Amino acid sequence: MPPITLESSDHMFQHCSSMKHDFLMPNGIVLTLKPDPDISLADLKAHLWDLASAEPLYECLGPPNDYLFQGISSPKAEEEEFYDEQCKFAGLQLLLPFMRLEKVADDTQIIEQKRNAMIAKISTISQAHLKAAEGGNPELAWARQCLLGMSEANMRRLEAGGPVSMAHYLTAASLQPKLNTALQRRLQRLPYLTISAVCVDCYSPPTQHLLKLNLPKSITVAAAIKEIIDEQRRLVQGDVSCHDVDPAPQYLLKVCCSQEYLFEQESALVHYAYVQECLQRDDIPRLTPVLLKDVLECLGLPVPEVVNCEDCTPAYPSPAVVSNAAPLPSVIDLYGVKEEDEDEGDEAMEASVDLWDLRDYFSLTVRAAQKLTTVTKNPSTEKLDTGLFFTGSSSFSDLTTDVTASLGGSESSGSGRGGGVSASTTPLSASSASSLDASSGSVVNNYIVRVGLAHGGQLLAKYQVVFYSNTRGAIIVMGGNSVLQWNQSLNFRLIYSNLPLATRVCVVLLQVKRRPGRIMEFPVGWANMNLFDERGYLVTGRRSLPLWRSSFTSPETETTHQLNLAGTVAENPDPEFTLVLNFCHPSNQKARIRFPISRFITTVRGASPNTPTATIVPSLHSSDSDIRVIRDLIHRDPFYELSEQDKALLWRIRDSCCRRLYPAESLPWLVQAVAWERRELVEEFYRLLAVWPRPLPVETSLQLLGVAGLAGTAAAEGTFGEGGGGSYVMAGGRTTGVADPLVRDIAVQGLQARLSNADLADYLLQLVQVVRTEAFLVNPLTCFLLQRALDCPTLIGVRLCWHLRSQLDNPDARLRFGLILDALCRGFGPRLLLFVHEQVNALHRLTDLAISVKRIAEDEEQRARFKFELHRSEVRRDLEGILSPLRFSIKLGPVVEQQCTVKRSKKRPLWIVWANPDNLGFHHHKIHQLLFKHGDDLRQDMLTLQILKVMDHIWKDEGLNLDLTTYDCLATGDEMGLIEVRVRSAMQIDSSQLHKWFLQKKAPPLGSEEAYESAIRRFTNSCAGYCVATFVLGIRDRHNDNIMVDDSGRLFHIDFGHILNNKKKKFGITRERVPFVLTSDFACVIARGEEKPYRSKGFMDFTRLCEDAYRILRRHSNLLLTLLAMMVPSGLPELTCASDLEYVRKTLAVELRDEEEALNYFNAKFNEAYNGAWTTKIDWFAHWVRR
Repeated sequence: MPPITLESSDHMFQHCSSMKHDFLMPNGIVLTLKPDPDISLADLKAHLWDLASAEPLYECLGPPNDYLFQGISSPKAEEEEFYDEQCKFAGLQLLLPFMRLEKVADDTQIIEQKRNAMIAKISTISQAHLKAAEGGNPELAWARQCLLGMSEANMRRLEAGGPVSMAHYLTAASLQPKLNTALQRRLQRLPYLTISAVCVDCYSPPTQHLLKLNLPKSITVAAAIKEIIDEQRRLVQGDVSCHDVDPAPQYLLKVCCSQEYLFEQESALVHYAYVQECLQRDDIPRLTPVLLKDVLECLGLPVPEVVNCEDCTPAYPSPAVVSNAAPLPSVIDLYGVKEEDEDEGDEAMEASVDLWDLRDYFSLTVRAAQKLTTVTKNPSTEKLDTGLFFTGSSSFSDLTTDVTASLGGSESSGSGRGGGVSASTTPLSASSASSLDASSGSVVNNYIVRVGLAHGGQLLAKYQVVFYSNTRGAIIVMGGNSVLQWNQSLNFRLIYSNLPLATRVCVVLLQVKRRPGRIMEFPVGWANMNLFDERGYLVTGRRSLPLWRSSFTSPETETTHQLNLAGTVAENPDPEFTLVLNFCHPSNQKARIRFPISRFITTVRGASPNTPTATIVPSLHSSDSDIRVIRDLIHRDPFYELSEQDKALLWRIRDSCCRRLYPAESLPWLVQAVAWERRELVEEFYRLLAVWPRPLPVETSLQLLGVAGLAGTAAAEGTFGEGGGGSYVMAGGRTTGVADPLVRDIAVQGLQARLSNADLADYLLQLVQVVRTEAFLVNPLTCFLLQRALDCPTLIGVRLCWHLRSQLDNPDARLRFGLILDALCRGFGPRLLLFVHEQVNALHRLTDLAISVKRIAEDEEQRARFKFELHRSEVRRDLEGILSPLRFSIKLGPVVEQQCTVKRSKKRPLWIVWANPDNLGFHHHKIHQLLFKHGDDLRQDMLTLQILKVMDHIWKDEGLNLDLTTYDCLATGDEMGLIEVRVRSAMQIDSSQLHKWFLQKKAPPLGSEEAYESAIRRFTNSCAGYCVATFVLGIRDRHNDNIMVDDSGRLFHIDFGHILNNKKKKFGITRERVPFVLTSDFACVIARGEEKPYRSKGFMDFTRLCEDAYRILRRHSNLLLTLLAMMVPSGLPELTCASDLEYVRKTLAVELRDEEEALNYFNAKFNEAYNGAWTTKIDWFAHWVRR
């Protein structure tokens, strides 16, 4: 029988509901029937009980409500309990046409089972699987204990807070007390703060009135509520609402058409993010008072007898405010340094031995490589020349995978950018090469293993090699698996006491072929593992490493050692082969060996201000020349490669760096100057770190977590001598930042102290990637993100949930991210968990719709099928009444079928339109629109939009408001996601008519000269912002279908499929010829229609605006480069290694110290843009013709 493919199984799931089903009743009777696809489970159960009444043993059945449906569901073929009895039968997606009914337990257990089922669907890992995995994985058990402890603490706070606190937790609007410079200037120009509010009169039927109020700029929420209520009293012309007491505490201000409420009564209106956004866009904030008790009722919360906002003391900080929650667990806490608190299990260890007391050399034994026959052969291996491998061993003929060229006929390495296996032709040493010689024949095929000890991207000692030649033995077959044995010991000439805490063992299995004059190496598989476990104990004894295939995040840059030093330490869940190592125990005692982390509690927690620093060896006095060198160094970008002289200087004046010479900026550079393979220097660095000024700035913390040490290049690789140390290696461009856990903990402390929730939301994409590269499942950064997500679910929590969930298909991230998702969901509380579960159901439904539509070839049939599916009740049930995954404060109402469609682009995205269910939607917008894409990777769009938002914040903080407009985009899974459709925007199809459209702004009766000038100003500002942004980021494939203008005149770009100067080609020809888009039509608008637009005053002002925007970005180039570099581990198609960022370094002119030189470079590129405007026009015309 042929295997069931994904497509055929999906077809089977879809039609299973139309088949006859067997239902096993609790009394043992089997009933067979063909259920109506639209019948609910509750009605189906009642129908089964009616049928069972005519069968034997009916008296053995209890009431229907005592039983629960169970079945085998797709796609995991796992038994599932169906708790939602309002679900339609067709929505179950059963794998088999068989169900049974089981008696349910008490209500408490049912609630817990429902909760576990929802969490399993969100995290894709069931509670049973996690508990089973804990048995063989002590690290997983410890990580779950730590993370679930944080979740349970959050649940206790939720339960103790009361209903008003819960409403605040779910619906509080974001506060941003710090006003950026552009907003401050805007407020200075305003005579007063204008808001609009909706009030209802007392007539029958009541009529809504939109009121405009001019209020003091410093007015508080409570005062604004009173002003609105007083205005409403005047509107109804009576004293129907007269109160002896102030009614304001009974009300909240609601953001129009949103589920956000302004809870903090004494906060100024302008401190709310929504009000700030409106002011910066020249919009009027739309707010309306609602009774607090009505808010509680809408959320399904109990309403106290006395409801008063002033009595509410929220258990959580408001969104966008730095969290004041309990201190995070430090690395000291996570390593568990108190011996009496540890459970040593059955080993009964008497005491641990201090690693620093050992003087033995580190050694290990490479035992064997085992080929697992249970893994399905990779199709790419079918074209291999099997004769190149071990003769007579068919089981090892497919050991190397993804080789695209025959080894026998290849004269050079054939690795491409796609992650294929690379061949190194670097000759080995004479002694190494002689060991590969065969007694006969000129071609020898061998397998070797290289082993290295690494600290981040730095080898601590020369790597070691074990050789195996096919002339010296045969492959052994054990239990159906093929085993290649070495049993060779390796001594690294590095004593145990010199091993840093973050040491990792890196191995690579290579197939080696010797040809006359050179040796070719083909990496087969690799793995990394931590030398110290999650509690700081040295790994000893036998260890089996499941190897990753070479095509999985293998080094893109050819190295002499082929070790993936910065690769993941996660185990491959589906290995093709494993490598067995044996780690020697350096002591004759039975005690375990532990890194002395308890000596450095002060390093992590920081010394008190009165702590004497006499124990720190003072460094030499820094001269004026030294200060100049350091000043120049700290202003370098994170990619700058330190010379040996730089490192020596930094270490020599380390004490001055800490005390008076730029302590915040110099730390990422000093960390790179530490010789981590020398214990005495590491100890000295830790002592210095204890008195280092804290908290660190956010930018410094980000560099330490994700970028520091990225400066190594291919030229520095493989340069080790016997006593080498300190050469940085680029391993596939992977960035993990500083490896040392104590330094990383201090960096996380800086984020906790200085990073607001609003800024965290901007950097969340990068921090999730950093979590992916952490050494252990539980670490300070993971705890930080989990705590902030639980403290601020609407701004951080739900967004983090989707960022994690979208990467669960990555095998190295599945366990880690699934674990965090499990803890996150358990700490959310029942209502928030239900909201997220509804979002997951909706995305599953959209995925099914997209797949079913793509099976149809004709466009019109696709649209008809889509609208037919939307008409089905179970589809509408999943899609309606949910909170938008893009913006948690937006509720989506009924689906508007008539306006939904399937777009004609290649991936056939679904355009879905919902009605706005808000009662005030008539005064704002009546619909919500989203685009669902399936089969398209949206992560690059997410990154580009995020960097654009960061640029916008940078400009506004510097006092420059460029009216930059972006939209929301969210990857929800592997090659799928949602895109916000901007309302009131027109696509640029005929750009030649652009200025005519603007002229309509001043045409009577609705237009005016002021409206025209405002629209031109917004267009000019936004055009300048996007010109600079697209130039710096290298955004390509710009044409009239992905540049749009909204009804206010703001220009904005969409579709960021090509960035970092990756230009789209047609028949091998690059279409784009200019660094950014500035057509003559744009210049015409900027110049207000003048005949010579490039000489107009408006265009000269536009040029100066672009220069100012560029200057500001250059001042913050380190932040931009840091955020981009932190995304390298994500595997984006156009950001796979650090060298991809060379274009951004060039456009920001980071190597130029003089600002005028950098500005001249920018102006030269700017002149290219408008001098080449005619080529852009031709490109746009060609694109329009093709459409």
